[in-house]
Amino acid sequence: MKAIFFDIDGTILYMQKGIEKIRPAVFSAMKDLQAAGHKIFLATGRPYAFIYDNILKVDFDGMITCNGACIIHGDQLVYSKPIDSKIVLDVIHRCEANNLEYVLESYPEVYLPKNSPVFEDFYKKIQIPISYNVVRDFDVENVANGKIYKIESFTTDSHAEKTYRELMALPGLTGVIDPAHFSNVELYSDSQSKATGILKVLEHLNIPIEESYAFGDGLNDIEMMQTVGHALVMGNAQDALKPYAEHILPTVFDDGVAFGIRNYILKEGSA
Repeated sequence: MKAIFFDIDGTILYMQKGIEKIRPAVFSAMKDLQAAGHKIFLATGRPYAFIYDNILKVDFDGMITCNGACIIHGDQLVYSKPIDSKIVLDVIHRCEANNLEYVLESYPEVYLPKNSPVFEDFYKKIQIPISYNVVRDFDVENVANGKIYKIESFTTDSHAEKTYRELMALPGLTGVIDPAHFSNVELYSDSQSKATGILKVLEHLNIPIEESYAFGDGLNDIEMMQTVGHALVMGNAQDALKPYAEHILPTVFDDGVAFGIRNYILKEGSA
């Protein structure tokens, strides 16, 4: 039995460029993995609340969410490592002091303050329904206490990069700033990553690392690619990820995941 881990954005979907559903060739290849007795998991920076029907139709065996801090197997939460409440409150206060919007990501819900027009517009563009598992009215002190796995900030302020780098440097935190426009940051515990999540899953399922595979395209996939037995990197991946690839696949637009599954895992073709 093998364990295969899939990033979402830029790997099996590309919402900003028209791939809003898992393409038929990729869907079919994933189901063939399961039919062959293998386990398939999402490994994503997204919280559970933003993994919606277009993705869930595959019926994954489990999910590594919030960049490794929250793991679901079947319908059970099997691992949970929230950010310390003092750190969460510090980030919130710094965001508010700099007029930066934020969202607090938990399981199964996320917490988005009512006055969040930039986030609302962004979620609309990438077709994430904020009516689904999104709490708009909440007590910050209560929510921060042992419930938050990841914090994200989004802004139209072109000067936010300095504040974002200060947030990433806070003790106990790390993160990723969007390199395209520096207006988005994802913050998570510096002890958690997709890689630590993968190790927890492999231990839970008693699958050796040598039988693990990962598909990804982004900077938060680097640790994952360094950890699994077989690193499969998308052709559209950021250049910094490609040196970690065992194989570089066709792009998401060319069904690169399906190619990787059939040629390097199921080994149906001559790769």
